[in-house]
Amino acid sequence: MYINESATQIPSAQAYKAAFLQLGRIHKNYLSMLQAHRVAPNFDVTATELADAVGYQNFNAANLHYGTLGSSIGELLGLPQPEFCVKTLVTFRHDGVEWHWIMRPEVVQTLDQLNWKLCRNKIHMEPTVK
Repeated sequence: MYINESATQIPSAQAYKAAFLQLGRIHKNYLSMLQAHRVAPNFDVTATELADAVGYQNFNAANLHYGTLGSSIGELLGLPQPEFCVKTLVTFRHDGVEWHWIMRPEVVQTLDQLNWKLCRNKIHMEPTVK
């Protein structure tokens, strides 16, 4: 089951890219969550999986921190604050057990455009932008 999108238009990858660049330096745990999400099959993860990838004790920390990142990006994009701030970065799917977060295609494109080298063990940010 998917949560339907609201009538709010989803920003373009270019708009997301500008917002990520406006953030400036991003905390390493936020980068690690983006990394783990970006390399996940079909860009689909649960909060528990993200928590494990970053070394948090449980999914609550992933909810808090990914939501904080989503809130910051949403504010820079001028979006209304959604009920779940992580929605700025993801869409949702429930498998009957857990909620899955599917990274928005525009966010995937943004990470690729920013030329962030994503691999399983580290993130390297290139100084140039495509």
